[in-house]
Amino acid sequence: MAVRWRQQVWTYAQLDAAVVALAADLGRQGVGPGGRVALLFDPGVAPIVAMLAALRAGAAYVPLDPAWPDARLRWVLSDVDPVLVVVEPALELRSGALGAVPNLVWAPPSDLASLDELPGTEPSRTESLEQPAALAYILYTSGSTGTPKGVMQSGANALAHARAYAEALGLLPRDRLSLVASYCFDAAVMDLYGALSSGAALCVVGSRPAALSEVPAALARHRVTVFHSTPTLYRHLLARSAPFDLPDLRAVVLGGEEMTRSDVSRHRAALGRGVALINAYGPTECTTALWHPVDLEAPWPPLRVPIGRPLPGIGVELEAAPHPEDPDEGRPMVLRSSRVALGYWRRPEETRRAFPGAGVFRTGDLVSRDDQGRYAYRGRRDGQVKIRGHRVEIGEVEAVLEAAPGVERAVVVIDRRAAPRLVAHVQPRSGERQDERSLRAAVRRHLEATLPSAWIPGELVFAEALPRTASGKIDRARLADLPRSFATTRGASDVSCPLTAALTAIWAEALACDRPGAEADFFELGGDSLAAARVVVRVREAFGVEIGVASLFRHPVLGRFAEELRAALGDALPRRGAGAQLAEPPDTGPPGPAVPDEGSRRPLTGAEARYWARLRREPASLAFNVAVAIRIEGRLEPRLLEDAVRILLARHEAFRSSFHAERGNPWLRVGARASVEGFSVPRVGLARLGSDTSARQLERLGRELLARPFALDHAPLLRCVLVNRGRGEAVLLVCWHHLILDGWSRLRFEDELFETYAALRAGRSSEDAAVARTASRPEIERLEAVPGAAVQATDPEPWLPPGLELPAPAPPRDRPAFGGSGPAASLSRRLSEASSARLREVGIEHRLSLFMIFASLFGILLSNRSGAPTVVLTSDVARRPSRRSERWLGLVSDVLVLPLEIDPACSLIDLGAAVRRRVLAAHDAPAGAEGSMSFADLLDRHRPGTLEEYDRLFPFAIVVEDASREKVRPGGLVTESREVSSAQTSRDLILVVTDGAGIELTLGYRADAYEAATAESLLERLLDLAEALAERPGEPWPEALAGLGRERRARG
Repeated sequence: MAVRWRQQVWTYAQLDAAVVALAADLGRQGVGPGGRVALLFDPGVAPIVAMLAALRAGAAYVPLDPAWPDARLRWVLSDVDPVLVVVEPALELRSGALGAVPNLVWAPPSDLASLDELPGTEPSRTESLEQPAALAYILYTSGSTGTPKGVMQSGANALAHARAYAEALGLLPRDRLSLVASYCFDAAVMDLYGALSSGAALCVVGSRPAALSEVPAALARHRVTVFHSTPTLYRHLLARSAPFDLPDLRAVVLGGEEMTRSDVSRHRAALGRGVALINAYGPTECTTALWHPVDLEAPWPPLRVPIGRPLPGIGVELEAAPHPEDPDEGRPMVLRSSRVALGYWRRPEETRRAFPGAGVFRTGDLVSRDDQGRYAYRGRRDGQVKIRGHRVEIGEVEAVLEAAPGVERAVVVIDRRAAPRLVAHVQPRSGERQDERSLRAAVRRHLEATLPSAWIPGELVFAEALPRTASGKIDRARLADLPRSFATTRGASDVSCPLTAALTAIWAEALACDRPGAEADFFELGGDSLAAARVVVRVREAFGVEIGVASLFRHPVLGRFAEELRAALGDALPRRGAGAQLAEPPDTGPPGPAVPDEGSRRPLTGAEARYWARLRREPASLAFNVAVAIRIEGRLEPRLLEDAVRILLARHEAFRSSFHAERGNPWLRVGARASVEGFSVPRVGLARLGSDTSARQLERLGRELLARPFALDHAPLLRCVLVNRGRGEAVLLVCWHHLILDGWSRLRFEDELFETYAALRAGRSSEDAAVARTASRPEIERLEAVPGAAVQATDPEPWLPPGLELPAPAPPRDRPAFGGSGPAASLSRRLSEASSARLREVGIEHRLSLFMIFASLFGILLSNRSGAPTVVLTSDVARRPSRRSERWLGLVSDVLVLPLEIDPACSLIDLGAAVRRRVLAAHDAPAGAEGSMSFADLLDRHRPGTLEEYDRLFPFAIVVEDASREKVRPGGLVTESREVSSAQTSRDLILVVTDGAGIELTLGYRADAYEAATAESLLERLLDLAEALAERPGEPWPEALAGLGRERRARG
């Protein structure tokens, strides 16, 4: 069997007979050695016969794609000047209208049995290709970025490429290869001649847009073993074929454009680890040059999938970097091989530039090389740009965009009409409910959490489908024609008004985005109450005016907020000047008090006192040990990373702090910088272990770090281990005691660690002005009296009810009466994409953050299951009322206490509004009010001696956090961190809401207080509440739940 097409099955003898017959016809039409024959066919067996017949006649073939516009077809015909156009009957009229070139109309016989009667020559299957210097074909490049060029290749080179391809795949006669690509592209060369040179079968599938839905069925019908396409087409098939059931498939080869990590994840989810995934690299000028079998066992697919190592017969050289000052920029790749193309048809100057010597081709692609000899694609030499002085890698921006929730495909281009900026064209994921406003906000949040600000596109353009060339690649030349009705420009602020210009800069800094326009909505940009607090801090510092967080919630549009601020200022001018002077808000405020003498005794802050009191009953409790695993991808220098850790320990007082008590009174000592000079980061090597074994060992190391108690009177209360997993991947395990770092500090620690590492690697000073302006401990100790630091303003007596009893399916187990810590367990579930999107829409529409929404849902759940009309939730909140304090590493969080009155008649919108009022009141409590005290002092005033019982009095907590995302770090590293699960907990129930690609809910619980069945029942009920109230946010919650039940029964 040679070729399969629809219901036809061609044998090798039948194919050979048809080729011989057509070659004879070509000879009678004057086609011979040195001639060129143009071919105009739709997908099928006919173009295969025509190609082989042209070669048999000694001519070169020039494939034409009927999908091309007539203007392009005429241009190619005039450029190549063929002797003849061989055309199928259905395209005869069109071909005749293109010019005066003679046509030969040809179609294979409908009765394949008639071919058995024709004489054949019984040649070798690829005999026609084996003429060393003869021109075999001219393939015109796609022309998506410029004028098409005809790439000339010899038959011997094409055959050598095909054989290298077949050997890399281990092709055997029993294999069946797909032919998806148009025969106008070099991908078809690989599949056609790879199959024929191996005695395998070629299964013609085709990829015309109208027939894409038929591709999965065709692959299954032909029992394809090797599938080859572009990543774009493969994404399309996986998104529309559930399940992707191809039992005979053993390998998927993707090429023609960059493979992303999401492609790896999708492949693994659809086909598992048993079907190989290969990233094949090769320009048309060298067909297939590098080859990378993807490691499907790796727990984290790399952000940049390697293009691999050279195939036999291919040499790779790297030219000097275009910008040597940038050590992380790729270097131009040059291919050396006897089988590179012969040059460009009738383009002598371009041929000399691209082919500077025999067997040499300058690709124009930038690549990097890792320690294992694998190359990674870094973009085009002419495709890089500097944005605000920062060199930006467009391919990396596209990879991050395609990992964003709800995004199917993304293409980033450079807009050079004024100052260079990036424009991202985004195609939403199909088959899902999409709200453009919510999707835009989610994409922005993802970008801002992952990329440096200069790398974030200044404009997002959403389109249902991105334009494509005939081969399925993105047609960049047509991107500019996309309608702008869904465009969002983020850099269109009215800079003519000094106050508005200043606010755009403040919003951009607080939200980590480009400067928004006057019509930008704070919540659509991803804002929440914490981001609003940062805006208020910066407004206070820049203008010297008190304005509350509630004001931003009332006026979330930048222009309206500017009007509110203008009214508060009256006739006063901004104290920092106007216009450009306010474009970058200054880091204001007087110098902090002198740093305390090393070794001196210092009082505990309210946050530290709160934790200390809880530790008095259980000084060796492990519930307050926290650990993260920071995955590091890239070329890491362990010694420099260890130096960076030591620098941070010396720089920040928290790491040199030890805790002591004298006659029951706690105090803290800050050790000397020299005390941490001997700190070391042990290294563990797991590179030689298998992926699964390595992952298990990594989990074990994390648990071991958490299982060792800290001696609180010996600093530092932190330990690290660096794990080498091989293949350019390491994991830094960091464990610390909660007494020295809060959640805010954890993120700052990671950022500062890799900034310091990058500075050391580049030979720069590891100190900078920002660090020099970090608050000192005496400043932090005074935060209890700082406006905005308050969290409570009323008598907490009503907030201290006995613990709720949550009945069936199992009652609470026996547990220590005083609270304390106990064994931890957790369950996780993901909210549906539709409900996640709808809840975000509700939040934007009603000015409710995810915290406010899920605090309401959690309160309803607990009230419903316990029968209690009042539920009290707590949550740690950051207390950073100045930018100096934002840079301080330590424990300065406080507690937000939310007593929720749950009325059966209340809706999600009603309860959310009540939560919002309490949250905003906490942020805006005035200085001197009772609420300006820390929670520890407040509780001690109203319930003396009860601070130790905090966990028993407040057993229910809620946390909202961003999903773990990769970050591109200075110096070229890519990191991703996740928290390591603790074996102990001090709370009965903790709801963790993770906002990322969808919303994930994790319910942590004390295993000695609740049965697993109870926890599972609670979490399932919470998911029901979320789904019901997402669709009916204005209905009373019992009615919304009942409506959900009716819908489910109706669906069966």
